[in-house]
Amino acid sequence: MQNDKRRLITRRDAVIFAAVFVLAVAAYFITRPQAAAGAAAEIIVDGAVVQTVSLGRDQVFPVPGREEVILEVRDGAIRFIESSCPDKICIKTGDLRYGGESAACLPNRVIVRVVAEDGADVVIR
Repeated sequence: MQNDKRRLITRRDAVIFAAVFVLAVAAYFITRPQAAAGAAAEIIVDGAVVQTVSLGRDQVFPVPGREEVILEVRDGAIRFIESSCPDKICIKTGDLRYGGESAACLPNRVIVRVVAEDGADVVIR
C-alpha cells in the first residue's frame, strides 16, 4: 500500500470554487435589471385587453368573458387562484408584482400582464 495523500478536492480548489461562486453571485446582482413595481395589470382575453386592474386595492374577481377564471389582487400583486384548465399551470405561476411580468392560461385564452406605473417595464442602471 502506498501512502497516497491525494484528496479529491484540495483546500486550494475549495478557495477557487468559493471565489468563482462569489463572483458569479455578484455579477448576477450587478447586471440584473431592477424591475419597476407594477401599478396595474392588464387582463387580456383572446388577444384584446378587456380590463385594467389597479394593484393598489385588494380584490378577488372573475375575468370578464371567462367567469371560470378567478384572479386575486393582494399586497400589490395579482395571481390566478381558480381556473377550469386541466394542468393549472396558470395558478402555479404565483404572484405577479413587477412591470413586464405575465402569466397565461392558454386553454382559456387569458393573459395577465403587469404594467409599470411609469410605462417602463424594466429600469437598467
